Amino acid sequence: MPGDFLISGIVVSTLALWCFALLHSTLVSLSFQTRVEGRIGKDLMLAFYRLVFTVASGVALFALGLVVHHLPNRTLYATSGSLSWALHSVQVIGLGLLLLSARRMDLLRFIGLRQAVHFLLRGDVSEELLRLREEKLDTSGIYGATRHPQYFSALLMIWAAPAMSLTSLMLAVNTTLYFCIGSYLEERRLVAQFGQRYVRYQRQAPSVFPWRWLLTLPQRLFCARQDA
Repeated sequence: MPGDFLISGIVVSTLALWCFALLHSTLVSLSFQTRVEGRIGKDLMLAFYRLVFTVASGVALFALGLVVHHLPNRTLYATSGSLSWALHSVQVIGLGLLLLSARRMDLLRFIGLRQAVHFLLRGDVSEELLRLREEKLDTSGIYGATRHPQYFSALLMIWAAPAMSLTSLMLAVNTTLYFCIGSYLEERRLVAQFGQRYVRYQRQAPSVFPWRWLLTLPQRLFCARQDA
């Protein structure tokens, strides 16, 4: 029956997303990385783990997309006219914020390509690879408004979709839930890494939704108009 197919689609899409989430969370966990480093050695870990993680996550995400694409589905709503344009505009803002946050990081280092090329060209250079792996605590710009601008940007693009199907709604709900769990786990790692510096940062900026920045936006716009 059609209802049974829809229920199976919801279940399969939910399971597929959480399988991806489990893989992603396992690969980024410090305990798993420590075990891998114990097996392959520090140099290979520093040189190639980040790149392998990026490729594995990309393949898993592509597989998730294929699974979801072939599931039975039902359209919940499809907007048009001014509302559709407004929602598209919100998605564009989300994309812009995502690109803005990406500009503040070394993307080649982030995906692991810089470390791998560096190792292949220079060989055993653990100290330099350590410097390439080091993360910097950036609290300026968009990171002053939210500690996880990538999550916020993705949520804007997901929830501002001009059209929503039953499967995409379930993916949106589960993705939001995973972002909440993922941000909590990431916060624990960052507190362990940066200590009191990150604890102070937690007091200054919200985790995902930049509500403090939005509350002070009218005041800043008024001050900017007066200065002009």
